[in-house]
Amino acid sequence: MVIEMPVLDGALLACALAFTPLMLALSYGEPMMRVVQAGAKRVPRLPWLLDVIVDTVRQDPAPGAAVLQGLFFGRIAPHRSERRRIETATLVIGHRRDPLHPFSDAGMLAEELPNGRLLEAGSIIELRIAPDRLTGEIADFIDQCWKPRAAGRRGRKAS
Repeated sequence: MVIEMPVLDGALLACALAFTPLMLALSYGEPMMRVVQAGAKRVPRLPWLLDVIVDTVRQDPAPGAAVLQGLFFGRIAPHRSERRRIETATLVIGHRRDPLHPFSDAGMLAEELPNGRLLEAGSIIELRIAPDRLTGEIADFIDQCWKPRAAGRRGRKAS
């Protein structure tokens, strides 16, 4: 597995602060959000980053509200005890200075997974604007996962 910017225990407060207003707007302000959506759909395509922001508003508000409610009131990741039993080789990518994707969550996840490895990105956007270093690390990780392993000697049971 390759997991980028996990959101676990360390992000709870920042996520609550950041997404509660949006969840309330999408849930209880759905009629008004539909008016905003209609206006956003009339905006022509913009440069990539700006269009990502406007495209968020172009979406139907009901599914977004459902996703946020599920994140707030459901489980966003397997419990710690379950994560400790996941034996799949995992590269966890994290970065510092981001309260929504705290580096402490990335470090904790890499330590909890028996075959986890932590890779520090320079920023939240490194993989998107200057991906060479990280994609090289990801490729090396995948190569290691697919590398043939020497067969161990196993005793055969007599028939």
